[in-house]
Amino acid sequence: MTLFRFRILIVCGCFVLSQIAAAETDPQALKAKRYFLTGQYKKSQRLYERILRQYRSTQNVNSATLAESMIDLAQPVIELGQFNRGERLLQEARTVLKTSPGKNRRLQADINQSLGDIWYRQGLHKQALALYEKALRTRQALFGEQHPAIAESMNSVALVHYANGELTAAHQLLVYVRKIYAMHQLSATLQDTVVLNNLALVALAQHHYQAAIEYLEQALLVQRSILTSEHPAIAVTLHHLASVYFAKGLYRDSRHYLQESLSVSSKDSDYFYPTYADSLDLSSVINNILGQYQHAVDDSRTATASTVQRLQSSAGQNVMRGAFSEHLTNRHRFEHHLENLVALKLSRNTLDSKSYYEELFKILQFAHISTTSHALFAHQKRKALTPDNEHLKPLTLQQTQLLLNRDEALLLYFMGWDNSYVMMVQRNRARFVQLDLDRKRLSAILQPVLDSLHNPGASHIGDIKAFDLNNAHQLYLKLLAPLSDDLQSTQQLLLVRDPFLTALRFPLLISKPAKQIAHSGEFETYRTVDWLIKRFSSAELPSVSALSILRAKRNHLPGPAKLFAAFGEPVLTPRARYNISQSTPQNAQSAVFGMETTKPHYNLSQSSPQSQQLAVTRKSKSLSAVYRRFLQRLPTLIESGDELRQLAGLLKVGLNSVMLKQQATETNIKRHDLSDYQILAFATHGLSPQQTALLNGNAEAALLLSVPLRTTAFDDGLLTASEIAQLRLNADWVILSTCNNGVNDVTSLNGLERAFFLAGSRSLLISYWNLESQAARLLTTKTFEILTRQPQLSRAQALQKSVLSLMLDNKDTHYAHPYFWAVLGIVGESGQLNMPRYGH
Repeated sequence: MTLFRFRILIVCGCFVLSQIAAAETDPQALKAKRYFLTGQYKKSQRLYERILRQYRSTQNVNSATLAESMIDLAQPVIELGQFNRGERLLQEARTVLKTSPGKNRRLQADINQSLGDIWYRQGLHKQALALYEKALRTRQALFGEQHPAIAESMNSVALVHYANGELTAAHQLLVYVRKIYAMHQLSATLQDTVVLNNLALVALAQHHYQAAIEYLEQALLVQRSILTSEHPAIAVTLHHLASVYFAKGLYRDSRHYLQESLSVSSKDSDYFYPTYADSLDLSSVINNILGQYQHAVDDSRTATASTVQRLQSSAGQNVMRGAFSEHLTNRHRFEHHLENLVALKLSRNTLDSKSYYEELFKILQFAHISTTSHALFAHQKRKALTPDNEHLKPLTLQQTQLLLNRDEALLLYFMGWDNSYVMMVQRNRARFVQLDLDRKRLSAILQPVLDSLHNPGASHIGDIKAFDLNNAHQLYLKLLAPLSDDLQSTQQLLLVRDPFLTALRFPLLISKPAKQIAHSGEFETYRTVDWLIKRFSSAELPSVSALSILRAKRNHLPGPAKLFAAFGEPVLTPRARYNISQSTPQNAQSAVFGMETTKPHYNLSQSSPQSQQLAVTRKSKSLSAVYRRFLQRLPTLIESGDELRQLAGLLKVGLNSVMLKQQATETNIKRHDLSDYQILAFATHGLSPQQTALLNGNAEAALLLSVPLRTTAFDDGLLTASEIAQLRLNADWVILSTCNNGVNDVTSLNGLERAFFLAGSRSLLISYWNLESQAARLLTTKTFEILTRQPQLSRAQALQKSVLSLMLDNKDTHYAHPYFWAVLGIVGESGQLNMPRYGH
């Protein structure tokens, strides 16, 4: 059974500062603050909104006062989980302060502290740490080393250390924070109880159970003396006490505190949702351990219902937009639900199989709610295809089966901490299998396979690593072999993969043992391997529900009037092209430069120094200098132009549909009516969020286009994911012949896959690692050549045939290595392309 995950109690930034400065605020602000302190966040939000409206309507209002009002409103907004709105308020406050006389460094520190809280709550700890440290440095300069505001920032930094497993550093900081509070006679305050909760969590992680209990009992005593009985902090402390007793194996004591926590947290689902659902989840775990499986399932069902209610709320949309800390907590809750269902089924064979399978299928789908699926559904909802929240309603087994072709099988994976599962759905049957695999064992098998595909320094054929055939076969045995008998009549696999499987390319799994190839140059031997792609074509789906939208008829939109448009071969600094088969230099675009190491400015009264933190900072160079240095590292893309012209020829469209070099600009793309095209192709360099951040400050994936002589906000040569999402597409297929698509980074909020789905694409052909230019050209052009000759084939089948053709190429035997042929994959609709109206 999985060890329960513990929730950290956070009180938003500016709490101490606001408390100290309360006498300086007006009566309305004091009332709003009292609402906030007593956990009445909706009332606090409404009153702060009224105050802000008054300030906005008042002429000549002091800009610092206006900014502070925005910061105040951001506090309850963040507590209610409305992270996007909170961030907008804080960024607006920062903009307002730019017009204010004086530096207003205190308010700037408050903004950084609160923004750090937003990032931390979304699981983005590195970004949060940078903001916390910035706020800390400013407050140290303003107030010295022993002010309560310093303690607030140090508490936040300690949370990051705790999240990163740096328990000693976290403990030292939290102890120092309590010394500051004692010095200012702030021991019996809500803020101090927050620190006590965090100390307890650190002690629990160190297995110091008695210390954790003492911290929590002290916190609870203070909270009950200064707070109302329904305050959310009390529910969290009670939940933490239950968690400690659970860790000690004292389940009766744990249940006692769980019941108390639930009695408080069940009264307001808008805020109490996390603690309420977590307490129910822990109760289900205890019941499972004690063999009370029906009670365990009942608790899980209530926790899941609460989770779904949260996701359907306006605040809950943040989970799908990127609140990955909460997203992973939800997944953990769903894992327990699955475990409880399996245990109940084993104990009661009389359970109705149909309802049992439907519930399993529903929970597996909830576990896959992601930013990608949200983006796809958000786009379709704008087209009035689905009502509000319809995208959160899982498909039933019957609905899914009706969408599948007879030769297709949908595989829905879930990788848990302890148990993993797959559900196979075919047109006439379904099967649920518990896999002999957990995340730790998966990593031990998967990582060597990924390492054998990683060739960053290869400049000759002989530099390519030998592929790990043994572990690729082990992955097949663990992930697919349990379903091999059921897949006898299947030709195409539709994969809804777990986030922990996103780096794996299923086509390169091996169904039969293969002798490891000792020398990487023996490429022709790879032809004899029983690769999965020889047996199945495959494609990935963002979610199960995406299938119903991707395969919906086009009744809501007219079909595109034109067939094909392409952009590529941008003008860059002349360099050798990336063609490993000709022994030319490796594509260096993955190099990330401008990394500096900075020390956080802590003062722990001569305590031991903290470890250095790595921060990505831009060196003091102009944007043009950064661009120049970056572009010098990139190869030109001569073959990308050949690839796009060849595609145009295969599709029998004129070369005026292909925009290369000076025409391959951001301006040209934005001003084109791309909704007129059924197929779009981009052949250029893809940039990772880290690289883009170094070039323009925005950490999001991007496509590199011809850089104008004078960059502007409209055209700086980088078509970012957010700009792509604003395009209006109606494309059946988008071809991304690029590197670093970022499509499989589950922690990226701005991946290109998500952006193109949001813009209106139904399907993508994407790359999973740096492309070898000749192989990329051969794979894409052969795929389209096959489709024009055999239009009855699906896109997945055409790509499969293209891959096998490249693998068996008698001239270039090195293409049999999966590094070359497994690089491309289809995401989204993989069926027929349907081009008859163009004469094919």
